[in-house]
Order: sequence, then structure tokens, then C-alpha cells
Amino acid sequence: MLGFRLGDLAKGAVRATMLLLAATLGLLAASLAHAATPAPALKKQLDTFFSNFSEADLNSFTAGQLSDDAMLAFALDHILINARKELKLTESGETGIAAAALVDKVTLRYFDQKIVTGRKASYPVVIADGEAYVFSQVSGMEELGGGLFTASGDIFSAGSGAVIDPHAKPADWAKAGEDVAKVAGFTATVKAIEKRFVLIEYQVTPQP
Repeated sequence: MLGFRLGDLAKGAVRATMLLLAATLGLLAASLAHAATPAPALKKQLDTFFSNFSEADLNSFTAGQLSDDAMLAFALDHILINARKELKLTESGETGIAAAALVDKVTLRYFDQKIVTGRKASYPVVIADGEAYVFSQVSGMEELGGGLFTASGDIFSAGSGAVIDPHAKPADWAKAGEDVAKVAGFTATVKAIEKRFVLIEYQVTPQP
């Protein structure tokens, strides 16, 4: 009788261990699934979202530590690259003037903040061309809860005037003979607000 009971106990222990192992593997699989590459449509949206920061060469910052100077520099670069027609040019044509409302539009869109320190009615922007084509691609995303997500990916650079698909794979660029280099990696925390994302934290790690 004792041997029978001991045998039952042993079988029960093995069964419990197997169930625990299965549960652990299930949690691991779920975790990996959450951190996987986003669905194609979302990935394309995020690629474009993060490319705004890489093309403007936004520096790393931790949550709550983005300075007004950094926001202003980003906004002016973003306007120069993506909304140059909204600048009012000076007589020389070498400088554009960005109204404060235009700067606010950019900082609210990407950071959900307005510039406070050193605020002005307008800001000068030096007109420049010939910059390298810099863009980002997201490789992983994970939901944190409360509308927050972490994201990670890579930053690439191509020559000025390059005409490539920024959402394509490196193998496709190489096959087409395009000279595209990975220059950095990034991790970020973003928040979903009204069907868009805003940047909460951003860390860039240059490629060795």
C-alpha cells in the first residue's frame, strides 16, 4: 500500500512539473509574440513615425527630460525637410521664418508638448540642401499597458537624393545596387493618443 502511494506521489510530482514547464513555455511564447515585428500596416506607420526623428538627428533623451531647445531644433529641422513651403523666406532666400504656431503644430504632433522656455513669435531656419537621406525601420514592438509601448529598430543612411523604398529590406536595396548603410540602432517608448503615437523616450546607439 505504501509503495502504491509513493508511486502516486511521484507521478503527481512529475505531472505538476510538466504543467509548470508548459505554463512557463506558454508565457515565454506570449512574451516573444508581444515583442514581435508589428503587422505590415502598423510597421509602415511606425517606420515613417521614427524616420522623422532620425532624419532630424534627434538626440537621446529619457522620459520627462526632453528640453525645449531639443524640441525646437527638431521642429525646425522637420519643417525644413517636410514642410518647407510653409516657411516665409527672407529677401535673400537663404533663411526661412517659421511661425510659432507652425512649431507648436510639430511639437504637439510628435511630443504632445509646446515650447515654453525662450518662446518667440517666430524662428529663423537656415535653408540648406544636400543632406544624406536618413530613415528608420522598426523591428520590434511590445505593449506595456496604459497606452504605452516600447519599440526598437535601426537607423539607415543613403546618399543625398537617393530614391529608394525606405520600407524595403536591406537585401532588396543591395540587389538594386543601392548604397544604404545601417548607422545606428534605437529603442523608444511611445504613447498612443487619438490614433497617433507621441514620443516619450528615445535612445540611439551608433553602429560600431
